[in-house]
Amino acid sequence: FERQLDAWFASLAGQQDDFSGAVELARVGTNLRDDYPNRLQRASLRDAFVTRLGKVIFGSTMTAVVIIGSPGCGRTSLLHETFYRYLQDVENKARSATIWHIDPNRVIAGMSIVGQWQRRFESILEYVIECHQKKTRAHLFVDNLVALFRIGKSAQNSLTLSDVLKPYLEKRALTLIAEASPEEWNVVMETDRRFADLCQVFRLHEPNVEDTARIALKERARLEQLHECEIDNDAMERVFALTHSLLRGSAMPGNVVGFLERLAAKHRHGKIGVVQVEAAISEISRMSSDLLDRQKTLRKEEVQQALCAQLIGQASAVECLVDVVQTVKAGLQDPKKPMATLLFIGPTGVGKTQAAKVLTHYLFNDESQLIRLDMNEFVTEADVGRLIGSWGRPDGLLTTQVRHQPFSILLLDEIEKAHPAIHDLLLQVLGEGRLTDALGRTTDFTNT
Repeated sequence: FERQLDAWFASLAGQQDDFSGAVELARVGTNLRDDYPNRLQRASLRDAFVTRLGKVIFGSTMTAVVIIGSPGCGRTSLLHETFYRYLQDVENKARSATIWHIDPNRVIAGMSIVGQWQRRFESILEYVIECHQKKTRAHLFVDNLVALFRIGKSAQNSLTLSDVLKPYLEKRALTLIAEASPEEWNVVMETDRRFADLCQVFRLHEPNVEDTARIALKERARLEQLHECEIDNDAMERVFALTHSLLRGSAMPGNVVGFLERLAAKHRHGKIGVVQVEAAISEISRMSSDLLDRQKTLRKEEVQQALCAQLIGQASAVECLVDVVQTVKAGLQDPKKPMATLLFIGPTGVGKTQAAKVLTHYLFNDESQLIRLDMNEFVTEADVGRLIGSWGRPDGLLTTQVRHQPFSILLLDEIEKAHPAIHDLLLQVLGEGRLTDALGRTTDFTNT
């Protein structure tokens, strides 16, 4: 009776009740076989890992596989490389196994009636099982594992995508491939340990500098051919130096390769040197080009004079700001901590906030890079969730702003009024230069 009633409501809303798994899978996912061979990402120096992963994914046993590694270390590239080599070895590409990259958000998109998205998702899973029975195996790939445990819940429904998927994994009826950071994997284990125990874990570590250099040189050759450009050796050296010191939001080799791809696409049919590299970094970070230019020297007296013109009568504070500027210019800041941590003490109106604005203007030539939080609004322990987010509201005021604007000045106004729990939270920022929110997403503070 309930299914008939839902069908009646669906017909009134102009929505379908019965779903075709093949049609719905094409709507919510992307077939990676369509990207073969040119659009699949390639991975280098991971032969043993690729071989081991291929035996598990394309073996006779259906299972759930999770590739765990920091963003940028090559999780997606590793899967693409494994699938690329599999297709190379298969003679009949049309009858080969395939991998569908699905977006959890698209699974429930447009499903407004209670139980509708569950039937849609079940139709997709049943179609995947049917493909296996017909010897044309289809695997599901999810690059946002935590989303499976959040998406689907509503005021009328407590089920999530993981609740619908888990019985199929317990019966080993299909193969699920997922990727997650170590922090996201911890969230999964805390949320549903039974689901985590069903998964076979592959841990992918960040390559060392030597291997990263070899990968980057291979990418340079590929990009030069693709974009008909030329990247000289001095530019490559500068890319390594600047990505290591400034682009630490992702791991190697992803930060280096991603930056090279951006450079090559921007300077198509051209030559890329140190000047182009520094200009691109300045565009990303919005930092003053004078701070990135190795040929330009910043004398202490010049910096001091420029800051004193905007911050009058505060010689000791100006001296601290000058030290910060020179440290950033020399690239001598601690790579695992914020660029600088300054505590301005004084009565109202003496220029504490102005000092932060002056430093922002000098480093970025733009005061919009100043993130200001009034800490007198965070006086209870529950306000910690407002800063870093919670399971229900994952976008925290602090973590979201810094994630979207990592190169910035963070001003915590009236810090003494904040709750002690928030002081403890900020100790992690000062010590490690990072914060992890409720969804396991890590925000990098090393450029603030």
